[in-house]
Formats: sequence, structure tokens, C-alpha cells
Amino acid sequence: MEKMDGVRPPVQERSRKTYAALLVAGRRLLEDRLFTQVTVQDIVDEAGSSAGSFYARFDDKLAFLHALHAQMNDEIREALKKLPAVDPGSVPISMAAETLTGEIAARHRANRGLIRAMLTEARTDPTLAFEAIRVVEEASAAIAPMIDAPGRTIAEVESRLTDAHLVVLAVLDQTLFHGHARRTTLPVVADDGRLNEIFVAATGLS
Repeated sequence: MEKMDGVRPPVQERSRKTYAALLVAGRRLLEDRLFTQVTVQDIVDEAGSSAGSFYARFDDKLAFLHALHAQMNDEIREALKKLPAVDPGSVPISMAAETLTGEIAARHRANRGLIRAMLTEARTDPTLAFEAIRVVEEASAAIAPMIDAPGRTIAEVESRLTDAHLVVLAVLDQTLFHGHARRTTLPVVADDGRLNEIFVAATGLS
């Protein structure tokens, strides 16, 4: 995990376990509560820890949210390291999109509470938005060389993948905020097939 302002990652094994328990508790609480509704006491109670242990590792609740977000981004980076080895330029965009949208949607749905908190707080803390876009760009850079896109440079493919990824995330974010409401400018979808179509269309590489 990268160095973050207000976050002091543990060194000793016991401290690492406490740190991990606090993060697990935070993610669990955010599944059905807004970030503003979750208190430090709620977090330490859920983790079976203490306020002193919390503040030994985090300056405040916002620093804690940064740590949660960084943990999720690290999980994405670990998944990128496990991408299968393929020949450069051998994967059709339709095939890549099917895998990518499935992964994007599954991760979004598994972290709905954390993502909702991050999106809300990013309005006043742009670092959260910056880190979110950075990991999307890293994913695009890892995948771009694999894509079969004749006449396109890798840099152009990478840029188009980033745009498509962000479009799919925007649709998922709208779903998160609007639930089952249909009166919205973006389609409220849960179907991965539809997300796949949106991704491919957004790349313009088909």
C-alpha cells in the first residue's frame, strides 16, 4: 500500500491484524450505511478494537476511507498481475470487453458501500477521484497491448479503453444512486451483456 497522508500502516504482526480488522469492519459497515452515518466508535466496535487503536493508525475517518479505497485499488492491481499471457494484438475488443465488464461490474457490486462513500467524499476530496482514475488508467495500460485494433496505436487503444471503462463505471454509479428508478439520463442496468455493449460502443474499436 502506498504512503498516504493521515494513515500509518502497521509494522508488527499484531498491529497488522488490528489494521486489517478495522478495514474489514469499515467495509462491512458501509454495505448498509452512509459514510456520514458510520462513526469511529462503530468501526472499532465492529472490529473488536478500541478508539486508541484506530487513532494510532488513522488521523480521522476520512484518512480511514482513503485506506479502504487504497485497499480496493491494490486488489485491482493484484488482479491485473494475474492476466493471462497472450500474443500482442491477438484479443478482439468484443472478447476483451466481455471479460472486462464482468470484472468491473462484479467488483463494483461487491464494494457498493465503499464506492458510494468514495463518490460522495470525492466532491470535496479530489484525491479520491484522482486515485480512482489512476487505477483505471493502469488497467487500460495493461490490457491495451493485447487488443486487436488494426491501424490504432497502443496509446490510442489505451485511451479508448480508459474512456470505455469510465463510461461503464458511470452507468454502474448511476445504478448505485438511483436503484430501480428509470427516470434518469443513463440506463439503470444490472445486466452484464448490456454493459458489454456499452463498453464496446464507447471504445469505437469494433
